[in-house]
Amino acid sequence: MPGAIALEGARNLRDLGGLPCEDGSVTRSDRLFRSDSLSELTEADREVVARLGWHTVIDLRSVDETDTDRYDTAGTDTTVVTIPLLDSLTPFEDHIADPALLSAHYDEIAREHGDRVVGILRLLAGSTALPAVVHCAIGKDRTGVVIALTLRLVGVLETAVLADYARSQPAALTHQAEAAKRHPEQAALILAATDLFGADPSRMHRFLGGIERDYGSVARWAMAQGLTEAELAALRANLVAEPVGGR
Repeated sequence: MPGAIALEGARNLRDLGGLPCEDGSVTRSDRLFRSDSLSELTEADREVVARLGWHTVIDLRSVDETDTDRYDTAGTDTTVVTIPLLDSLTPFEDHIADPALLSAHYDEIAREHGDRVVGILRLLAGSTALPAVVHCAIGKDRTGVVIALTLRLVGVLETAVLADYARSQPAALTHQAEAAKRHPEQAALILAATDLFGADPSRMHRFLGGIERDYGSVARWAMAQGLTEAELAALRANLVAEPVGGR
């Protein structure tokens, strides 16, 4: 299972190495990470992160979110790349009224902003971006979509992708409780938005199934958004270790 990395100022950081692929290979460790917001890291956290050697932090949050809440690159060689996957966040009330809204946002990212996702994939396929971390606010939804598509593109078994998605549940619930304490005037709404803070793997299964139904495969979806075969091959080479004995 991908290695969780305990920090005080982030709840959902983990290494995506060691995931099983369809051909018997596994994803490389110390190459790609996923996380929630990185703006509240303590000094001790920053020492841990420094040892991970990130070259790139890919921030998926909207401009409004990142205006005053960014990863501090002081004293590092890390580059922050902001690629907003959604132009704005939906109010808690809307998620309570329509529990299917979160799944609709997943589809919106893939079908309306696929070019943005491909921009991330190109970064990860390049020769200088890795090690890299992909993050949003909680590290579950926007990050979850990007990571799930990336992992399926390089051949990770869907069962492993779904299990990784579900691993964000405890962190998401912690974020929910902390948000309710920080905003007591909205606490009832925050605590009632249970679907928004859930990481039911069936949601990701439906999302990936819809991509495969409509495009034939995640790879064909990516090609339709502009990713080339050479870029896909480079992405796989960067993220996947060859199986023992070769292919």
